Amino acid sequence: MRFQITYYRQLCVYILVVIGIGLILRIDRSNFIKFSIHRFNYTRYPLLKSNEQYTTTVVIAYFPLSKSKHSKAQYQSWLENLLGFCQSPIIIYTSIEYQPILQYLRRNNSLRTHFIVEYNSPLEMPPIKRLVPIFEQQYPSDPELAYHSVELYAVWCAKSFILNRSAELNPFQTKYFLYIDAGAFRSSSYRFQSWPYEPSVHSILANNRLLL
Repeated sequence: MRFQITYYRQLCVYILVVIGIGLILRIDRSNFIKFSIHRFNYTRYPLLKSNEQYTTTVVIAYFPLSKSKHSKAQYQSWLENLLGFCQSPIIIYTSIEYQPILQYLRRNNSLRTHFIVEYNSPLEMPPIKRLVPIFEQQYPSDPELAYHSVELYAVWCAKSFILNRSAELNPFQTKYFLYIDAGAFRSSSYRFQSWPYEPSVHSILANNRLLL
């Protein structure tokens, strides 16, 4: 009798596991993406109605790394602080896998957005490929070895290529291009809708100056 009870108990557990797997497989991927992200109530922060002609394109790159000081969820929360509110046109370099997530954070492209999904990793960018052996040689000497990676070096070194490529494509026909790190907007207390401030951009970058 005890054997029968144990057997049926195990059988019930097995059936529940199978049902659970089936439900997971039936979940729509887009819905999974939506609910895996901390969502702001955008109705509390309506977009500014502006006919302003922007002269600056914001450029970011987001490639989740195999090793990082911060989790993917944390980065996505920081990205939402920028992508969900900044009304300036934005070019986003990312992988095909993460495009739907960032597209959702960008209010499903209701804000001007152009995606570059040619590279699944920063290591695939043309000027970076030849630098990989150097990165691998330097990596063991990195004092922050536990948090850094060769991929992170690639992101750092690819910024000039990314900006130059963005200027060549210029999908929004702007005069200036501003690169910002994906995790730069860490506070949700501020809503930088009119960012960057256009008069400041003009004064800083006048006479073809490059700001690093």
